[in-house]
Amino acid sequence: MATVDKIVSDLSVFVDSSDLNSLRELWSYLEGKFFSRIPPSHNTVVKKYEFGLYKFYLVEASRANRREKIGEFFEKMSPELNPYPEWKEWFLLSHLKNVEDHVPFSMYGNRSYREAFFVSIRNFLNVIYHRTWTVAEVCLKNQYAVEIMDDFFSIAQPK
Repeated sequence: MATVDKIVSDLSVFVDSSDLNSLRELWSYLEGKFFSRIPPSHNTVVKKYEFGLYKFYLVEASRANRREKIGEFFEKMSPELNPYPEWKEWFLLSHLKNVEDHVPFSMYGNRSYREAFFVSIRNFLNVIYHRTWTVAEVCLKNQYAVEIMDDFFSIAQPK
C-alpha cells in the first residue's frame, strides 16, 4: 500500500507544482505496469483519471498564475486531446481569469472534489496493484518498485 500512497502523493505534487513532464512520466509508468494488465473495458476509467489529473493540473496552474505552464501544456498535449470533445472548452482556459467561476472548471478548484478524486484514484490503483503484481515482474531500477518489493517481503513473512 505504501507504493500506491507514494504514487498518488507524487501525482498530487506534480499537479500542484505544474510539473507536466514528471506527471506524464509517472502516468506512462502506470500505463506500462498497472493499466496494461487490466481488461480493456476499464480503459475509459483509466482515461477519466488521466484527464482528471490534467484538468486539476490546469486549474492549479491557473490559480498559481502560471500561464506559461498552461501554454506549455496545450502545446504538448493538444495532439492527444483534440480528438476528445470534452477538451474543447478547456482550450479557452488560458484566456480566462478566475477559472473557478466558470462551470466546466469550477469543480476542479473545489477542495472536496479534489480529495474525493485522489481517494478514488488511490482505491483504483490499490485494487489493480493487489491483483496484478508478482515479484518476478518488479523492476528494481524503479523507485516505486523498491517499495513494491518491500511490500511483498512483508506479506511473505510468517505470522
